[in-house]
Amino acid sequence: MALLVATALVYWPGLAGGPMLDDFANLKPLVAAEKGGLEWRQAIAGNHSGPLGRPVAMATFAFNWVASGGSVWDFKYTNLMLHLLTALLIFWLTGRLLDEQAVSVRMHRWWVALWVAAAWAFAPFFVSTVLYAIQRMAQLAALFVMAGLLCYVIGRQNLDRRFLRGVLLILTAFVVFWPLAALSKENGALLPVLALLVEIFFFGFATDPPARRFLIGVFVVTAAVPAVAAGAWLFSEAGSLAETYRWRDFTLWERLLSQPRALFDYVRQLTLPHGASMGVYHDDYPRSEGLLTPPTTLLAIIGWVSILIVAWWKRRSRYKWFLFGPVFFLAAHALESSVFPLELYFEHRNYLPAYGIFFSLALAGWYAWRNLPLRSLVAVVLVALPVGYAAACYQRVQIWRTPESILLASAETHPRSLRVHVELASLYADAGRLGQALASLERAEALVPEHRSSGIVLHRLLVHCLNGIPGPDRVYTRLERLSALDTGTYTVNILLLLAEKVEAGQCRHLDTARLAAAVHELLQREEETRMPEWRWKLHFAAARLLLHSDRRAEALMHLDVASQLYPEGLAAALLAFPIRLQMGDIEGARETLARLKVHDEGDVIAHSRRIAAYDRLLDKVDAARRVTENPGSTASESAP
Repeated sequence: MALLVATALVYWPGLAGGPMLDDFANLKPLVAAEKGGLEWRQAIAGNHSGPLGRPVAMATFAFNWVASGGSVWDFKYTNLMLHLLTALLIFWLTGRLLDEQAVSVRMHRWWVALWVAAAWAFAPFFVSTVLYAIQRMAQLAALFVMAGLLCYVIGRQNLDRRFLRGVLLILTAFVVFWPLAALSKENGALLPVLALLVEIFFFGFATDPPARRFLIGVFVVTAAVPAVAAGAWLFSEAGSLAETYRWRDFTLWERLLSQPRALFDYVRQLTLPHGASMGVYHDDYPRSEGLLTPPTTLLAIIGWVSILIVAWWKRRSRYKWFLFGPVFFLAAHALESSVFPLELYFEHRNYLPAYGIFFSLALAGWYAWRNLPLRSLVAVVLVALPVGYAAACYQRVQIWRTPESILLASAETHPRSLRVHVELASLYADAGRLGQALASLERAEALVPEHRSSGIVLHRLLVHCLNGIPGPDRVYTRLERLSALDTGTYTVNILLLLAEKVEAGQCRHLDTARLAAAVHELLQREEETRMPEWRWKLHFAAARLLLHSDRRAEALMHLDVASQLYPEGLAAALLAFPIRLQMGDIEGARETLARLKVHDEGDVIAHSRRIAAYDRLLDKVDAARRVTENPGSTASESAP
């Protein structure tokens, strides 16, 4: 209880901080649902952050939204409560694992468990997870994995004495907590793999034949079959997977080379935290371009391979429990630190894997205290470590009290992060600090090559728009001379925001006609290989800018391209229908409406209502056209 209270006190000042980065995009459907424009079930099940949709996490956000009216403080408070609950599960799980006779820590197992829970709860590396609302997805996955492992361990310990109870607990781990974990975030799907590691390191399948057959059957179904299926999928989709890296600053090979270094850096930050280099802005993390570029790449690979070899070699020795931790750490990183085209480095990925590191560190500390001559010194070090973590965590929390303090701290320690500087520019622009906003964009532009600078050029115009100042002629000229719009989400989001501000009449001082013309020309030169989910947004934004300049024909062209790229989105076709009616293209409007009806699934209430209104409007247009074409038909029909 004291640990939970202390952790809450350390984190409490940070609950007042604002939303961050993709908090906005992920929580936006909740706003639409509250206003009646979207079904709540779609807001919960329609998230696109991962292939499974993460509905469990989104359901908790929806509950928060309804209960608190969208208060960011309440979102972060819930995250903190989940953090405390996970720490409690870690304490319980560790105590049960160390209850095994062979581990030889039984007499002091709850003290060791308390140390593991304290080190994990106070780890300053997790401030960017607990106080970043949307990272609840990672928290819930870890929470349910820990609950599943606890059920597995207790069930396994009961399997020999009370077989039925043991079976029910083990099945609960896989039938209840495995889906909950995976539907919170995809790395929760690793629960069976982690349970298998627990079985290998702590139990070794040592039980009577019926129980052993049951365990083998469970792991064949939950671990072996999914692993084979995943391997087959990766093999069949290898080309497509490599293709997705076209929109990254690194290749698949470079990511695979970089991850061993990143993993060792995670371990360093967990055990010997360096607060200044922490945060959410790690887009400046140096990639490995070869085994010796940098040289630590090869050393990191050798290090992790050696750990795995030693773990296998010593799997039946008295030292195997020390090796459980790093193997657990690697296994828990198997999705996010492998072949998928994710960012090279993110702190929240360690929320679950870190348990393994602190478990092994605690065992090492206990053995040192028990066997070394200077027991008092060892005891002081063991107490000082979690206390030091708590102090460092509190310092990190102070930085997370405002978005500006987070950005300013990150700008000092990550000066080569493009994301830091563009976020600072947005913050300064919103505050009316034009000079500082433009200076931040200058620093950002120095970090990117010319062919990727379109987002920054557009951002300059957005900054001038937000401050009610005409954009300089040189900025428009720069935009017109670009070879193409780059495909990054930064450019897409800035262009969409710019179109939104123009439509709202907030950019009256900008030359919107020149802006629309430049974007139109740039999109004529785009590469067809770009990702459709980004391309359609570029065309949709271009159409909105062109409409504001009364260039309806060109706008329709872009709306049609957007609809072809992403027909399920409906937004482009919904905008195209009234334009076609205004231009007298009745048949074109009819075809657009037909496509809308085909792709409308009824989840977005506002879209369904507009489609129904368009249907009624088209009926009226058809009726009016019939009257115009046959002016005497009405009179003749009504004559006696």
